[in-house]
Amino acid sequence: MPLPVVSPARLLAALLIATVLAPLAVAQTALGKNELVLQKWSGALNVPDPVAVAVDPQGRVYVTATTRRKVGDLDIREFPQWVANDVGLDSVEAKLAFYKDALAPGKTRAPRGSLKDNNGDGSIDWKDLTTTTERIYQMRDTDGDGI
Repeated sequence: MPLPVVSPARLLAALLIATVLAPLAVAQTALGKNELVLQKWSGALNVPDPVAVAVDPQGRVYVTATTRRKVGDLDIREFPQWVANDVGLDSVEAKLAFYKDALAPGKTRAPRGSLKDNNGDGSIDWKDLTTTTERIYQMRDTDGDGI
């Protein structure tokens, strides 16, 4: 039976419940309260493409966001001629060497599938896979109201 596909938003919600709300429920029960009050604490902030969340001991919330979908991680189905080589790669170094050879400057003349000139240097090559960076957002209580 196949596993269900879970959207990043639902995954983030589950992570928030597991890491933030569940401990609050336990704390409230320990204090003799029998209800859990949910309150939106992020204000108008909308973190795009969230992939992970963590809360530090000071209550600051860190959310990691990514834009790597179809950028920097090629869909091998677009390049069937690479499959035989790709399945045999056994390390990051081997994959890097493969990409540097298969996507050497000058080998690809025009955008194809997810291959585009992402770094704007006029060449579609392996360097275009290195332009995407992750983002980490820090959210904290700046007015001391506990929210």
